[in-house]
Amino acid sequence: MLSCGCGCILLSFFVAIRTKLPLLFSDNAEVVAIAVHAMPFLGMLMVGDALSLAAHGILRGIGRQRIGGPTNVVAHWFISIPLSGVFGFLLGMKIKGLYTGFTIGLLL
Repeated sequence: MLSCGCGCILLSFFVAIRTKLPLLFSDNAEVVAIAVHAMPFLGMLMVGDALSLAAHGILRGIGRQRIGGPTNVVAHWFISIPLSGVFGFLLGMKIKGLYTGFTIGLLL
C-alpha cells in the first residue's frame, strides 16, 4: 500500500509540474511540448516501478531471489522492450509508447 501510495504521489507530482519541468532542460518549444504530453505517461511508469520495486524487495527479504531475478529479466527484456518498440515505433505513439510499453512490462 505504501509503495502504491508513493507511486501515486509521484504520478501527481509529474502531472502537476508537467509544464514547468521541461523548461529546466530545454528552451525549444517543440521539445517542451513533447515532454509536457509525455509526463503523465512517465508518472504512470513511476507507479508501476514502485510496485515492482516493492515486490522484488519482498522476494529478496524472504530469500526468494531465484524468483525475482528471472522475473525481472523476462519483464524487461522479453515484455517491456518489445512492447515499447511496438507502441513507440510501429503504432506511432513515439515517447508515450515507449513509456507505455515499459509500464505494462513492470505491471505484468
